[in-house]
Amino acid sequence: MRRFILFAGILAACVAVAPRPEPSGGAPKTDAPVSQPAPAPQIDPYTAQRSAWRAASCAADTKPTPASDIAIKITALSGTTRERLVKGLPKNVALAGAWILDADNPNFGGLSGLDTIPGGLLAVSDAGAFVAIALEQDTPNGKGTIAYMRGADGNMLSGKTEGDAEGLAYEDGLALVSFERDHRIEAFDLARCGEAARAVRVADLPRTIGTKSLSENEGAEPLWIDGDHAVRFGYEMTVSGAAPLGRVDAEGNTELLTATRAMPGIQKLVGADTVLDQEGRTRTVFLSRGFTPLAGATIELSWGETAAERITLKRPMPVDNFEGVAAETLENGALRLWIISDDNFNDIQQTLLYAFDIPQ
Repeated sequence: MRRFILFAGILAACVAVAPRPEPSGGAPKTDAPVSQPAPAPQIDPYTAQRSAWRAASCAADTKPTPASDIAIKITALSGTTRERLVKGLPKNVALAGAWILDADNPNFGGLSGLDTIPGGLLAVSDAGAFVAIALEQDTPNGKGTIAYMRGADGNMLSGKTEGDAEGLAYEDGLALVSFERDHRIEAFDLARCGEAARAVRVADLPRTIGTKSLSENEGAEPLWIDGDHAVRFGYEMTVSGAAPLGRVDAEGNTELLTATRAMPGIQKLVGADTVLDQEGRTRTVFLSRGFTPLAGATIELSWGETAAERITLKRPMPVDNFEGVAAETLENGALRLWIISDDNFNDIQQTLLYAFDIPQ
């Protein structure tokens, strides 16, 4: 296992204390207050970690390259198709929107990881690209961008082995991406460098869980940042009916956790995100997917452990290969959940974007 060790220096301020003069006239000496050295400033180790990733991804001499504009065709679900979706939702869940997305750009599609960004949503593509979807009043407005990922050498990622991006966690302009096939997590400073951002290796991911070896297509699709600021990941692969979970600590060390996520039946863990509710509690949202040729896809979206905290999407509801999830807390306190489907660049599949609101 490769370890990416980061060091953060702490600058301590030293305050010199001048000697006190002897009192004149034979007056007795007094004990005046003695100045104490100022305490060393405390630096969040995760802040230092992120700063190092940013510096390596976007060097001072790098010329930023903006993403390319793309026009996204937006078709809202309507009629009986929308009715089937609404009818299958729990009573405590409201459909905030449901759309089919398409574009003439041949590299639009294969969208997996998803996160919220200022003014819209950001997804990653199986083709090694970042795709931004602009929102206007919580509705996609047809504007978007695409930016192709670069490796540490500055060259575009090439082929499935290098560019099979699956999970995304976005934080203050820094995009963390998990990849399958070459199982790893890398960071891109999109805010400062745009498409010119170079990949920085965050972690090489374990390829053996217990006695089970990881296949090319069972890697870390879920990727999120937990309430303690640690980078968290989960595997699509299941071991004894559960998805393994792991974390990357502040020193860049990767560890598998004893805690796992139960995956009943044929379900696979494919997405996760965290969000702070209005009371400051961290809520973790999980997205899982199962598929059989007869029943098609079955999607489960959960934000708690009870049946009232779960959405199940399956036929006859309009459903596809959902793999990306993003969560946010609205001004009214409701939990907004976004999910997006990966069409696998297949003409018989669709890129669906759904938004659900859950009152808290």
